[in-house]
Amino acid sequence: MTTPKSSKTGSSRKPGGLSRQAPFDDDIGFQRRQWRVERFGWAAMVLVIIAALAGVFGGGGIVERATASDSTRFTEVRYARFARYSSSTALEVNVTASASGRPMRLSISDQYLGAMNVRTITPPPTSTAIADRQHVFVFDRAALAAATIRFELVPESIGRHEGWIAVDGAAPVFFAHFVYP
Repeated sequence: MTTPKSSKTGSSRKPGGLSRQAPFDDDIGFQRRQWRVERFGWAAMVLVIIAALAGVFGGGGIVERATASDSTRFTEVRYARFARYSSSTALEVNVTASASGRPMRLSISDQYLGAMNVRTITPPPTSTAIADRQHVFVFDRAALAAATIRFELVPESIGRHEGWIAVDGAAPVFFAHFVYP
């Protein structure tokens, strides 16, 4: 029995009908470069998915919100780790209420508020002042139904913004946002 000949090329075929003489040239160097590019593309897609799950692109995520507190847990700050330039973000300060009748003084670093535009403060402070590189907001303790003060802020610059909050002269609570364009 003889091997069948191909009618078009006149070359012999291997069993199974596959020809070793294909109508195109193999370029293994090009294929290897193409595989490297493909692996890089897959890695980039995985990194984008991980960043989205982490909340880097806004609108949620595993690490969207963060909490910082002082060592006595007297003051707790909740904030978004990632914010968008010119989009509203919230900074919530939870304070363990004390029974004293004195007004509560909440201080925020001037460096932090210099990079933010304060839209609203809920509940509104009874007075405000700027002294010694800090903004001081005074609240009536009796008017604080809940011990949560909410600042609606709009970032005015891109990058990392660090700040601190102190209540009634206690140890400051440090926090930071990263603002994306």
